[in-house]
Amino acid sequence: MASFVIGGIFAYVLLQSTSLPTYVDLELGARDGASFSIEQYSTANLTNGDSADLLALAASSADVIAIQGLTPDWASALSRQLGAAFPAQYLFPDIGLTGLGLFARRPFGSVDSLLIGGVVQVKACHLRPDIGKEIEILAVQTLPPFSRTSSLVLEAHLDRVSTEVGHQTKPVILVGDLNAVPWSPTINRFTSRSGLQDSRRCQVPSYEAGMPGLFDTPVEHIFYTAQLRCVGFETLRSTSAAYLGNRASFQSASGPTQVVAL
Repeated sequence: MASFVIGGIFAYVLLQSTSLPTYVDLELGARDGASFSIEQYSTANLTNGDSADLLALAASSADVIAIQGLTPDWASALSRQLGAAFPAQYLFPDIGLTGLGLFARRPFGSVDSLLIGGVVQVKACHLRPDIGKEIEILAVQTLPPFSRTSSLVLEAHLDRVSTEVGHQTKPVILVGDLNAVPWSPTINRFTSRSGLQDSRRCQVPSYEAGMPGLFDTPVEHIFYTAQLRCVGFETLRSTSAAYLGNRASFQSASGPTQVVAL
């Protein structure tokens, strides 16, 4: 039994380490060219409205914040908390667990919502003349798979999302809870079909409050298309080291790079 447990832990750690890229950011603080950053959070990971977590969100330097699990009460609280820094707000609350919200520093060019399997998804065009591109942002949520049947439903959901990505000619950033870890067959199938790249693999990730726990299960993702270059990825944590969300930063793939292969 001890050998089995040790072997399982070793396999898990090995899997985690092999999912990391062999890239390093030469200058974490200063990069050439304009960049775009997006953060994602779930209300399940946030505490009440007067907490330090929400104050940190309001002080974020991101261009866009995506909030999953947006209920009407959360929509009201976050709208007040983030209104000064993120005046462009596109909120699709739900009394269940599948509401979505996008908070932006500047208005989007267009915003559409669509339902896949009864779950709201949000598509927004973010105008970025400073990097010479319009960016299509897809905020995605899926239902957790509890059986073989629901796993097939999840795959069908992601196939629909892949089709939506394939229809886009602009650079795409996809952010959301996909209820699958990066090394799962579900995510491998999804990235193969959509052509999206995982922002976790763009460089060695950084952790603001220490390394993740051994049994952390990253099911919230930020993907992007090849027209963009990911120049940073962070796992965001509270002051108590609890997981809050993720942040990724991007530049145009045609611009100068500060990321080199080792």
